[in-house]
Amino acid sequence: MPSLALALAVGLRPSVAYTPGVEAVTWNSDEALQRVLESQEGSEYWRSRWLFDQAWTRLQELENLGPNWDSYGAAAPNDAARNTAERILALLSDLAVSPTRVVASSEGGVGICFVHGDRYADIECFNTGEIVAARYRGTGEPHVWQIAPEQDAMIAAIEQIRAHFSA
Repeated sequence: MPSLALALAVGLRPSVAYTPGVEAVTWNSDEALQRVLESQEGSEYWRSRWLFDQAWTRLQELENLGPNWDSYGAAAPNDAARNTAERILALLSDLAVSPTRVVASSEGGVGICFVHGDRYADIECFNTGEIVAARYRGTGEPHVWQIAPEQDAMIAAIEQIRAHFSA
């Protein structure tokens, strides 16, 4: 859900009555995203803000998942996985690398995904504390590597992902 300032900046209006000082406003997410992505004024800035708003919201929502959330026996993301994902999202924000989505991993944990054209990358923060990244292009072989839980290793992985999308 976009922040009120973001939504109003791209010309959206709330679908229910707005009360000043209250952020409990419903937005048509598909319409909002489309307007943000098509915006001519500062589009990359607003697109990035939108994606990070979505990422943080989704990460918070993952706390409410229960066991077997996917009906195939997947464990819900635990505190360790969510905390690691939170650290990585903060670094992504600092480094201006916008994730496309944040999802629960069917292997137990949190996936932070990046998609642009035929390029894909993700960082998975598992319930075990392990962190793994992957990147590939089209039907090519994926490059998968483990990330140490230290900040420098996380930054290096983010920079590899940035380079993957810049190439």
